[in-house]
Amino acid sequence: MNQGKYVPFHFSFMPPLSSNGINASQYTNGASFSILAGMSANERNFTFASISNVIANEARGLQFAGISNYIGKQGQGVAFAGITNITKGTYKGVQLAGITNYSAGESRGVAFAGLNNAINGNFKGVQFAGLLNTSKDITGLQFAGLLNIAGKVRGVQFAGLLNIAEESDCPIGLVNIVKRGEMGIALTYDILGNGIVSFRSGGKYTYGIIGFGYNHKLSGDNKTVAEAGYGVHIPCFSWFQINNEFKVTSTATSDKPFLNASYSLLPSF
Repeated sequence: MNQGKYVPFHFSFMPPLSSNGINASQYTNGASFSILAGMSANERNFTFASISNVIANEARGLQFAGISNYIGKQGQGVAFAGITNITKGTYKGVQLAGITNYSAGESRGVAFAGLNNAINGNFKGVQFAGLLNTSKDITGLQFAGLLNIAGKVRGVQFAGLLNIAEESDCPIGLVNIVKRGEMGIALTYDILGNGIVSFRSGGKYTYGIIGFGYNHKLSGDNKTVAEAGYGVHIPCFSWFQINNEFKVTSTATSDKPFLNASYSLLPSF
């Protein structure tokens, strides 16, 4: 760490109205408290601002801001912001943001964001976002309400709708676009009269199912059928596996709408 000038405590209203004056950006602080916003070169233990913390180099410990934390190089510890955490280098620890966490470099730990986590480097740990997670290679867990995007995934991807990856053995989503995975189209018919064309996509162990079709046994004008579910591969030999599928089928008839849940055990060559 390029420490420069060091003070154990820094108080600020907003730059340059602070105990470190107009040279606040050159100081390393043991702890900082800013009524509105604070600026420093480095932070060692605790940093608070009701609006924003701007740290030019490195931050350690706890950074708390009502709106945003900005770290110019590396961060380590816990960063909490009402809207966004931005780290231009790497971050190790816990990042909590109401909307967005962004790291330009490799990061590890836990990244929790109400909207999205955007990690431009590799990530080790857990990413949780209400909408979207992105990273290069990831080791750990990606959990998103809508979409996960990554390179090589060593762990689990879980998305409400879509996972995209170069390699991912355990994607859990209705649609999984995995470059080195598998995708296929299936035509099925069951004793209830459902004829469905479905799309199956996933990795070595898990896959998603989504399909649409027609039921010729139903009364009424609308006989449309929708299907969604998840599957698990159990590899037995290089040429044989057992597929386990958990599916829900829904009909859109006006007189007798219903849901049908099913489990299938399917040998696959």
